[in-house]
Amino acid sequence: MKSVDKAKKMIGDHQSFVKYFMISVFVTLIDILVSWGTEFIVPVIYANSIGVLTGFIIQYFMTSKYVYNKKNIKVFIKFFITFLIGFVLADLIIYLFRIIIFENSEKLIVFMISKGFSIVIPFFVMYFIRKKWIGQEAKVKE
Repeated sequence: MKSVDKAKKMIGDHQSFVKYFMISVFVTLIDILVSWGTEFIVPVIYANSIGVLTGFIIQYFMTSKYVYNKKNIKVFIKFFITFLIGFVLADLIIYLFRIIIFENSEKLIVFMISKGFSIVIPFFVMYFIRKKWIGQEAKVKE
């Protein structure tokens, strides 16, 4: 089997993860831009929180439609609870890196390192919790 065929099969086998990942990449870019931009106006932790909240809203609508194929109050509550877990985890990571490890450094590389860890770790934590708790229904083809 060719490498391309293997890649296509792997993507097909893990389609919900690939969709979730692509949505998360898009949301992450928005989160980073909002966080970085608001750091000039508000303290670091608030700026990160504003970016994460913006991402949550966009991600909920996109993943409920393209990944979980569910959009109701029960799914929203589960999504919001898992968001809160990721939100607290992301802010703790930002605090650990920006305030404790890098001693309030305002350098761009410090921002990128701390933001990177605050994105990657909660991404996997939330994906696996949501996959287990929300699940996925097959989309009916029209």
